[in-house]
Amino acid sequence: MRNSTEDAMLLDFAAQWEPYGGPEASEIFLRFGIGRGEFRARVHRALIRTGAVDMDINVYRSLLRYATG
Repeated sequence: MRNSTEDAMLLDFAAQWEPYGGPEASEIFLRFGIGRGEFRARVHRALIRTGAVDMDINVYRSLLRYATG
């Protein structure tokens, strides 16, 4: 299970890239050492665990679409 710090890091990174349709695979690998599919799965789990707490609802929805797309 991931902790809240890891969730926050994933969600912060994803939110920074949200206006651009998400990060490039190379950016994900450099930051987290994982592929895009795993990143999306982890973002999805983090969103489900944390909900939209402290996040703009529109960004939350966009990240949820990205993570499940």
